[in-house]
Amino acid sequence: MATIDYGRTTRLRTRMGERLADAELSPIVKNVYEDSVRAAVSAYLAANAALGPAETNAKKEVREGAEALLDQPSRQARAVVVDYHPDTSLPETQKSQPTDTDRKHAIASMLDILDDHTGEAWAGEFGQSASRVVQELDEALTANTTLSAARDARAAAYGPAYERYLSRAGTKEESAEGES
Repeated sequence: MATIDYGRTTRLRTRMGERLADAELSPIVKNVYEDSVRAAVSAYLAANAALGPAETNAKKEVREGAEALLDQPSRQARAVVVDYHPDTSLPETQKSQPTDTDRKHAIASMLDILDDHTGEAWAGEFGQSASRVVQELDEALTANTTLSAARDARAAAYGPAYERYLSRAGTKEESAEGES
């Protein structure tokens, strides 16, 4: 199955709009564009334009979330919990978690365990900084959700814009053939 070349599609749709300013362009072509193509193309171009900032924000938030992960403090907290309370059921390690959501849940579970022992010195660095990590992971998850929605919006807008483009391109070719 072929993939959609969104870059090319965007260039073509943008060029269509630029051609409307051409004084030599037939008024009929302008009217057809205005009446049946512009809305679909404008929706596609707007959805495509919204994708760039969403991608940039998602990259930033995911990077910050990854940087904030507390691997060393998490391992220390796990080791101390096992030493002081060996019967405590611990979440899997952060590195074994496949997604950011799972990592967030593992950190939250570890925080719940540490909350049960508030004030004890061994709770240490992990308990103090884990809430910041959870916040960073939440921001990364939100950014990824926003990015996914932006991609879905662009994909949804692509179909109607492409259909309108094809229907008008076919009409133009048929008109040119009829004039020959």
